[in-house]
Amino acid sequence: MGNKFLLFKYNYIKEVSCINIGDYIQTLATKSVLNLLYPSNKFKYFDRDSLELYNRDAVICIMQGWFSHTLSFMPSTKVLPVFAGTHFTHAVQQYLKASNLCSDYFSKVEIGCRDLMTLNFCKQQKISSYFSRCLTLTLPRRNVIKHHKVFLVDVPSEILPFLPNEIRNNAETIEHCLNKGRFYKIKYKSYLKYAELLLKKHREEGELIITSRLHCALPSIAMGIKVILVINTNEQKTRFSTVNGILRTYTIDDFKEGRVRYDVPPNIEELKGYIIENLALSINKQKGDYINEGRLRMIRSNIHRFSS
Repeated sequence: MGNKFLLFKYNYIKEVSCINIGDYIQTLATKSVLNLLYPSNKFKYFDRDSLELYNRDAVICIMQGWFSHTLSFMPSTKVLPVFAGTHFTHAVQQYLKASNLCSDYFSKVEIGCRDLMTLNFCKQQKISSYFSRCLTLTLPRRNVIKHHKVFLVDVPSEILPFLPNEIRNNAETIEHCLNKGRFYKIKYKSYLKYAELLLKKHREEGELIITSRLHCALPSIAMGIKVILVINTNEQKTRFSTVNGILRTYTIDDFKEGRVRYDVPPNIEELKGYIIENLALSINKQKGDYINEGRLRMIRSNIHRFSS
C-alpha cells in the first residue's frame, strides 16, 4: 500500500440540486496535509459516495467529509479508511443503527468526528470516537494581503439590509453552490481548479468574509482572514459545532438586532499543529504501526478543548 492515497471527487446523486465547491475545498485541504506529511506519495480520485465499489490498488483514504445519502460510502476491502473530519448525516445515522455496522465494522476503527452531533451519535452507539474538527482548518496562514476586499459567500438575503453601509456597498458576492443543471458535465478536475482559484482569491484579497458556508469559513480562518459565519438552519447549528472555541456564529436575528462583532481573525496555529499531528498518528495507528498512545490522547484532548 505504501503512501498511496485515495482522494474524493463527487458524482452527486440526482437528489442533490447543486455542486458544492466546499466539497472540493475539503479534497484540496486533505491533499495539502498529506503532501506535508508524505512528500513522496501517489493520489487516486474516486467518488465519495461509491467507495464500496472501489476495486483497484490498495489505498489509504482519509474519510474527511459529509456522509451521506446511502451506505454506499462504506469503503471496500481495498481501502484502508482513516476517519478524521467525518460528519454523519441524520440519514446515515439511521442507516447505521438499522445495520450491524456499529457493532461489526466500526468496532475495528476510530471515528474522528468533525462535529459534536456526529461525536454524540458515535458515543451513543459505543463506537470509539473523538472530536477531530476539520482538515480545512490546516491550510497555511497567509503572509501578505494584496487587496482589502469584503466577500459575501452564499449569504442569506435577509441580512443584507443590516450590514454596515461600507460593507454592503463595497462587497463582492461569490457562490460556492453551482447549479447542477448548468455545470454537471464538467469534469472533477475543473472543479478542483475552480476551488483552488477561489482559495487563492480569498487568501490574496479577502479582508472580511461573511458566509453561511462552513467550508468557506474554516479555510478562511486557517488563512488568517476575518470571518463572520451565519447560521441559517437548525441543521447548521449542529454541524457548525466544529468552530466551538474558535469562532462565534451569528443568526439572522443577531444581524437585525446589531449583535454582530467584526473582530480580528482568531489565531489557530497551535490547533492546526495538533490536527496535523493527530492525522499522522491516526494513519500510522490504522496501518498497524507503533505509535505513542499517550501522545495521541493528549493531542486529541487539546483539539477538543482548544479555545482561541
